[in-house]
This record gives sequence, C-alpha cells and structure tokens, in this order.
Amino acid sequence: MYRILIADDLYSIRVGVKTIITEVLGPEHHIVSASDYDALKQALQSDRYDLIVIDLHMQGINGISMIKTILDHQAEPRIVVMTKLNNDCFFETCMGLAEVKAFISKHSSETEIRMAFENAVQGRRFVPELQQQQLEQLYLYRKDILNPFDGLSAREQKVTQLLLRGLGILEIGNELAISSSTASTYKSRIFKKLNVSNVIELNKHADQFGFITNGFEAN
Repeated sequence: MYRILIADDLYSIRVGVKTIITEVLGPEHHIVSASDYDALKQALQSDRYDLIVIDLHMQGINGISMIKTILDHQAEPRIVVMTKLNNDCFFETCMGLAEVKAFISKHSSETEIRMAFENAVQGRRFVPELQQQQLEQLYLYRKDILNPFDGLSAREQKVTQLLLRGLGILEIGNELAISSSTASTYKSRIFKKLNVSNVIELNKHADQFGFITNGFEAN
C-alpha cells in the first residue's frame, strides 16, 4: 500500500487528482490531502509518503520553498509538481532536482497525468515529449556551470557541514536530533547527488566548488 500526499488549495483539483490516482494505482492506498501550507507541513511531519503531489502555486508560499520544506522533512521523496501555467519559469529549477519525478501542467491530457503518477510512484521520471529537449539542455547547463551543492536541501547542507567537520553518523544524529538511520539516509543522498564515494572526496568537492567559503561553513 502506498502512502500519498496531495497538496493543492483547490478542492476540485484535490478530488480530481485523488480520483485519477485511485484509478491508476487502485483504491487500497492511503491518500492524505492538504489545502494549505500549514496542513502540508503538518502532514510531512507526521508521516512518510511514497508519492507527494503538489500545486506549485499554492496561495501563501513560493513553490520552490514548498519543495525545500518537503526535502527537509522527507527522505528521498518522489514528487510530482503540477502547475496551472503552460510555460512555467520554475520548470528548470524543479527538474534539476532528482526528487522531482514529473512537472506537468494542470492542462495536460489525462493520459500524461496518469503516466506521471504511475511512473513517479515507482521512482521513475516522466517527461512529456515537448519537455524532453528542454530537460536535456538543462542537464548540460547544470553539468557545465552550476554548483552541485546548490541542489542540496537546507538539511542536506547542514549534514554536509557536519560530515566536513569529521562527525560520524551517530554524532550527526545527536547533533540534529534525528535517528542514526535518518542521518545515514541523508549521507547516502548527499553522496549520490554530489557523485562522491567518501568524505575525502566530499572535502575535495567542497574545496573545488567553494562550499565551505560560500556561507555554509559549520558554526
């Protein structure tokens, strides 16, 4: 059974998404709805979800901030971003994150929406044909120009700071008041995002991209 969170400030969208998910994945899954940011945050703090569907433009919060909140509260989430805009300026930022499995317009065909949910819950990325070229260009741009540490969430950056200070998993867990298992998950996710295998490589990476001197140094 999957645990699924739907966050949208429009009741009709929440009901519609729930209906499609039920049709695609079956009726046996546990689905939670959030109508605003406070409800979303409470849901994230109280449970672990296999799939999170969010409205990028919920009232009262910037969509990117919402994604950062999710990353701070959920380990390796699978996110489907929905937007009411056909050409959303946040596409590149969102799809630059490994956790975002699909970025779709609310005006997309039902077939595309179904495919997005079906792939995302399995951890696969779904990209409509019209977005393929744009996404390929984005990957080349990020590989050549962007700092890979910019793709870390606030919590991942903090864990990175502690790793660079030489702390182990148990010490990081104590420092951040999280379990050692959660700390280990964060470490694995950081290594995967930065394409490093150990702390020595992490230190070299940090020096190369100026992570320590760019306002992220440990206190």
